[in-house]
Amino acid sequence: MYKERKEKLGVLNYLVYGFIILLILIIIIIIMAGKSKKKVQEKPKEMILYSEEQLNKIESDFSETMAANMASFKYNAIDYYKDKLGNEKVDMVLTLQDFYDKHFIEELKVDDTKCDSTNSKVEVTKKSGEYKLDFTLVCGDAKATMDTYLGKYDYCKNSDICEKKIEKKEEKSTNPSTIKPINPSTINPSTVDPTPSPAPNTNNKFTFYEYALTPSNEVGTYSDWSSWGKQEIASSLMVDVEIKDETETKTEGCTETKEETYVSGYNTETYIAGYITKKYQVGTGKVQTGTKQVKKNGKVVNVPIYEDRPIYQTKEEPVYKTKETPIYSTRQVVVDNCTSTVKYYRSRKFTYKKGINYIKYSISDNDSNLLNSGYTKTGNTKEF
Repeated sequence: MYKERKEKLGVLNYLVYGFIILLILIIIIIIMAGKSKKKVQEKPKEMILYSEEQLNKIESDFSETMAANMASFKYNAIDYYKDKLGNEKVDMVLTLQDFYDKHFIEELKVDDTKCDSTNSKVEVTKKSGEYKLDFTLVCGDAKATMDTYLGKYDYCKNSDICEKKIEKKEEKSTNPSTIKPINPSTINPSTVDPTPSPAPNTNNKFTFYEYALTPSNEVGTYSDWSSWGKQEIASSLMVDVEIKDETETKTEGCTETKEETYVSGYNTETYIAGYITKKYQVGTGKVQTGTKQVKKNGKVVNVPIYEDRPIYQTKEEPVYKTKETPIYSTRQVVVDNCTSTVKYYRSRKFTYKKGINYIKYSISDNDSNLLNSGYTKTGNTKEF
């Protein structure tokens, strides 16, 4: 009996010890979960940039200027590479400073913080007939990465090579690109960027404005003038056109006889131009003009006084006028087409110096940096 009781106590102790160990494990798990939650809360927020549709999904609580910088970096890099890929001498890695040196992009910055021109770069890798572009953009404490593809696709329009279209997806990418937020302490609120900041982005898209570098002797050269010709030539930013009028005279086959209508005389016509009201006297009549007092039968009475007055009537009479109506006849005349004025055109083309990008895009519709550098707005825009 003692042995049986001892066995029961052993089982009970085992259950008690097991419960205590389980309770300790639960407490440890709760503590670790609390620390993990705290870490998650302290982790900096991230902005997700998608490769599809040129950065068309941007979370609103982060710097839109940083996102616009990445869009500008990406678009100008694509514009640079699309005509050069396939060339053995093309640089497969270019830093932001390289693009500055090639005049392919204006200086990127967030408020008064300039983007790192050395660590910001694009790397190009050839993959199965297309090219992958990996972008890294560092601006102060913010760092953005993304990628896209270039290749020869059926939908390329203005170039043999264009960006690969990516269909919209409901779910976010499993490997999203990220932008870390700008440290507020690094921003100097008293510093004003000469280029206006973009308006608040309410539809997750950016409008880029196109600027073209005005031709000048400092940035390029003109070709010799072409010969004068009658073929019409349209003037443009890259083509100067001169027009002159020349008088040409023919000696044969330039006269012809044709029938001509002309005025040979006039017919005079009388017509009623209107009516006038006239007044006519048709007689006279007695009209009482007053009274006078006379004695009659010993009494004073009032007697009317009458006078003869004219009686009138009115009637409408027409007013007549005359006009001349032309008489038309025909005759044979000789037309001289031997002399005519002809426009002549000549043109010269402008060529920019090697390495100069004469088309640039800006998030601002009044970019003072570009305007002061000799660029003018073309009126064209692109929306990303």
